[in-house]
Amino acid sequence: MQNDKPLAGKTIAILVSNGFEEVQMTEPQRALLAAGATLKIVSTEQGLVNGWHEKAWGHYFAVDVPLSNALAADFDAVLIPGGERGVAKLAANPHTKRILRGFADAGKPIAALGGAPQLLALSERIQGRTVVASDSVRETLEAAGAKALSVRDAAPLGADIVHSVTNPIPRFTGAIHVYGGDFFHIGPGRCQWDPETLSPCEYDAQRTMRVFEEANARWAAAARA
Repeated sequence: MQNDKPLAGKTIAILVSNGFEEVQMTEPQRALLAAGATLKIVSTEQGLVNGWHEKAWGHYFAVDVPLSNALAADFDAVLIPGGERGVAKLAANPHTKRILRGFADAGKPIAALGGAPQLLALSERIQGRTVVASDSVRETLEAAGAKALSVRDAAPLGADIVHSVTNPIPRFTGAIHVYGGDFFHIGPGRCQWDPETLSPCEYDAQRTMRVFEEANARWAAAARA
């Protein structure tokens, strides 16, 4: 039986400070919870942390663990939403460097969104590593010795890489994925992930072709408008 909760038993830290980009937390949060993960908000703030939504302050979220008390050993991975204000406050806190070093030294996943990848430079553990980041923080990462991938860049992925083609953030982006073999080939052992439930299911080549056709039609209609 396929596991419809692939992250069950995993505890993931969400590292934020006042002014974090709210949608960059809530959208991944929803997907991670659906996959069975346990999430803990770790923050420089005490009690509640305030997100930033579009052009104003957003919602308050309960802090589970103060950053000063948090240990990388207590988590399986960390998610760091972007947001200029929140990232700046995290950068100014010495415990950010400490905990990110802990995740890096243990080889645990670090997912940094928006401007948050610049925090990885604080850990002094990214020399020689490949980091996916926006152009706005590329210079900071490369100065710290990392290889930064951004818009227009390409890199090979390992055979066991699992990634999402569905954008978790509700704004238009684009990417080209070059696959080995026939993308639409139906073969044994091939599966896909439902973008809403994150549950694995049998690969549906016909549905995949329809998705591409519908997306191309929408793009063509927008180009004609």
